Amino acid sequence: MLRNALSKASLGRSVSGRLASTTGRHTPGGTRRLVSQLVEPKQPEVVTDEIPGPQSKAALSRLGMLQDTRAVVFAGDYQKSVGNYIVDADGNYLLD
Repeated sequence: MLRNALSKASLGRSVSGRLASTTGRHTPGGTRRLVSQLVEPKQPEVVTDEIPGPQSKAALSRLGMLQDTRAVVFAGDYQKSVGNYIVDADGNYLLD
């Protein structure tokens, strides 16, 4: 009985059995990314002249209307972030 429950629970998962994100709740549009399909960048990449860049500053300005943002450095893009790399709203890949 336990074996059947475990096999039913693993349906829809990758070979490694791990999902990078789940449908609906944590990902806009309900997309899935399997851990086996994720590729980390070889090195950090900064595409703006400064951090935070213009898009992060705009996002922080909007967020500042709702809460205190003095401790926030940049706006993260968690759909593009992978492994030890976090991507900000401007497309900078930063080593976390």
